[in-house]
Amino acid sequence: MPANERTPLVSNNDNGLPSHNGQSSHHSEPNIITSLYWILTCSWINVLFVFVPLGIIAEYLHWPAIWIFSLNFLAIIPLAKILGDATEQVSLRLGQTLGGLLNATFGNAVELIVGIVALMQGQLRIVQTSLIGSILSNILLVLGMSFVAGGLFRSENTFQQTAAQASGSIMTLGCITLAIPAAYHMSVKSSTMLSGNLEKLAQLNSPIEPP
Repeated sequence: MPANERTPLVSNNDNGLPSHNGQSSHHSEPNIITSLYWILTCSWINVLFVFVPLGIIAEYLHWPAIWIFSLNFLAIIPLAKILGDATEQVSLRLGQTLGGLLNATFGNAVELIVGIVALMQGQLRIVQTSLIGSILSNILLVLGMSFVAGGLFRSENTFQQTAAQASGSIMTLGCITLAIPAAYHMSVKSSTMLSGNLEKLAQLNSPIEPP
């Protein structure tokens, strides 16, 4: 049908959403409402959002610690997923290098926040066990589950040589940063010398410790 003075400037598609210049709305930039709707309905895990206000209320009403921990633990799950989805969407615009750096940084945001809060409250043992658990989980659990998943569906797995070398180097570096303070702790007998030098040694190892 040729265009005339009654032809609308903005046509509607089958979904009732406007499409400009004859293009489908699937190719247009999503607005804020569409993005929020997708975030809230993209997964069944978002049902756990109800625990976010409950966790805040439990803290202000001074509920038992077990209830506060349980409610906030469940609230972290959908928030961590949304953070991961948002990071992936941003990384698509930034490119492979910056996107990988962004994923590595915000992928551990929950552990980083918990570690900072624990340090502010003087809970050093919690920070230490959190770091050790994170390193062991990434080195052993994630790697082992990858081997199991690959072996279930493929008779022979192929790996990228550069990525395998980088992962091996990071694993070796992580083992070294954990072994040096432990070896120093076992070799030094004086408690005065141990406390001061061990703290300096840990500070020197922290910049090169893998995330």
